[in-house]
Amino acid sequence: MGNAAFDRKVLFFGGKGGVGKTTLAASIAIVSAERGARTLLASTDPAHSTSDVLGVPLGNEPSEVLPNLWAVEIDPAQEVDRYIEQVKARIADSTPPRLAAEVERQIDIARVTPGADESALFDRFTQILAELGS
Repeated sequence: MGNAAFDRKVLFFGGKGGVGKTTLAASIAIVSAERGARTLLASTDPAHSTSDVLGVPLGNEPSEVLPNLWAVEIDPAQEVDRYIEQVKARIADSTPPRLAAEVERQIDIARVTPGADESALFDRFTQILAELGS
């Protein structure tokens, strides 16, 4: 493999189950960190296999697992719940009380619409990147 992957600021690994996403992402993250780059490995796999690959327990907040390498296992279901609650809180501030119950009902329905998980996870990614000062 050439150095093109290491020249990128952000890499996403996707694909069907069992194709090696976690193994490849962890391998590249480790090499990147060994080369001196501050590196974050973030997983949204509900199986939490990144912990297994790295041999360390991971949680919902980034933790340093090797010099220059932080890792986090984001729980998709937890993130959707967090995201929906944040949306409800923002809307509650600007919704007339007479409409609040219906607006909240519509937001709860939106929780199961296609793309809700991805929106919540993308929001979490941007939050982590901002916190780490990428």
